[in-house]
Amino acid sequence: MARTRSFDGTFEDLPLSMQRAARVDRSFYVSAACRNDVRGTPKIAWTATPGRKYRVGANIFDADKLIELALLTCSICPVQWRCAAAAIEADESAGTWGDTLDNIRWLSRQSDPVNILEMAESTGTTVQRVIARLRT
Repeated sequence: MARTRSFDGTFEDLPLSMQRAARVDRSFYVSAACRNDVRGTPKIAWTATPGRKYRVGANIFDADKLIELALLTCSICPVQWRCAAAAIEADESAGTWGDTLDNIRWLSRQSDPVNILEMAESTGTTVQRVIARLRT
């Protein structure tokens, strides 16, 4: 849907996926490891598209390496489960959110995302490890 006027703070004229994303509570983000990444992971890592290359300063990175760096940061994040839940609720289709990628969030939507997230949080493991165990 094309927008013909500036955003006025209402979401009724936005596509449904954007409306869902706007309603998701993201207050946890202030505690997210990616917000103040001490590892120096380039910000593009959380939105990198697999198979592409990205220039960050004088360096060129494969997207897969950037995504790996983002997932490492997510794996130590104190709010990774809340982040993953928000991404699933908002139907985020791209990016790294709470140690999940789009294919893992899709799998979570096909099964019970709450159960997967609760399993990860209660065992203190990452969402990806829980899903990997469920696939076997």
